[in-house]
Amino acid sequence: MGQPLPPGPIFKVLHRTVFDYDAPVRDSLNTLHLEPRTFPFQRTLSAVVKVLPATRVRRFHDLFENVTHHFEVLGDHRRLEIESRIRIQNLPLIVPQASQQALLHEYRGGDIPEQTWAYLQDSRFVFRHPQIWR
Repeated sequence: MGQPLPPGPIFKVLHRTVFDYDAPVRDSLNTLHLEPRTFPFQRTLSAVVKVLPATRVRRFHDLFENVTHHFEVLGDHRRLEIESRIRIQNLPLIVPQASQQALLHEYRGGDIPEQTWAYLQDSRFVFRHPQIWR
């Protein structure tokens, strides 16, 4: 038996999008961001994404760790339905005392270099290799 959930409200979210087309369409390629991320103050308890016409839905995390779903409907269709059912729980937001206040002089200023990571996903133009990002 799992540990009891910490206190916090649980929300059930239903999202439905329907596309009705005047004429048959085909080769429908879609990327969805309908499943929330889990954070220290929010937990995803369950998430289901359904698509009609029925097709394979692939779930993965993008470069920014967002939960992403991708699907393709290659055959002719006049209607596309996308539905997600999600249960999330808000958790207590606990901010450490040291993080609750900071004085302006504690910052180095607006010239703090931003850290970026280019070329972290393979493509036909560049491949991800440890020597690129080291």
